[in-house]
Amino acid sequence: MSRQTVSGLVPEPLADRLRERAQVLTELADQHDHDRVLAAAGGRLVSYDNERKDIRAAMDRLLAGTPLRSDGALTVLALAAEADLKRHVLTHRHTNLKDEFYAKVRAQGRVADSERKLRAKLKKTKERLANLIEENKRQQAEIETFARVVNVLTVENHQLRGQSGHKRAPVVALRPAPDPGSCSIGPVEHELNQRA
Repeated sequence: MSRQTVSGLVPEPLADRLRERAQVLTELADQHDHDRVLAAAGGRLVSYDNERKDIRAAMDRLLAGTPLRSDGALTVLALAAEADLKRHVLTHRHTNLKDEFYAKVRAQGRVADSERKLRAKLKKTKERLANLIEENKRQQAEIETFARVVNVLTVENHQLRGQSGHKRAPVVALRPAPDPGSCSIGPVEHELNQRA
C-alpha cells in the first residue's frame, strides 16, 4: 500500500516529484531567469533562445520547400509541427516569429494553400452570387409583367360584369326532355295533337 499525503488525494511519490518541480520553477522565478521556460512536453526545461532557433530553422525549411516533420503548408500549424512545438507557443509566446513567417511568405509572393483554397471558394461564391442576382432581376421583371396582366384582366372583368348588368336578356327556363319510351305527353305536344 502506497503512502498518502496529508490530504489523502495524491500518492506520496507523485507529491514528492511535484514538490521538486515546483521548487525548480520557484528558484527560476526568484532568479528572474527569463531565458528558460517550461516546455509543455514532458515538463523539460528548454531555453527560450533554443525555441526561437528551432522556429527559425523550421521557417527556413518550410520556405525552401523541404519540410521534415510537417506537410509543408505555409501555415502556423505546419510551422509549429516543423519546429516540434505546440501551436500556442507560436501564437502566444513567439508572436513576432509568427508575424515574421507570414511576412516572409508574402515577400516571396507565395500564397498559403489555405488562402488559395479560400480565394477559390470566394471566387465561386461571388460568381454564384452574381448569377443569383441576375436570376432575381429576371424574376422581378416577370413578377411585374404578371402584375400588369392581372391588373388589366381585373379591369376587363369588371367592365364585362358592368356591361352584362345593363343589357340582360330574359332567362327562359327549359324543361327537361321526357325519357325515351315514356308515353307522357307534355303541354306543347298535347296542344299540337289537338290541332291536328
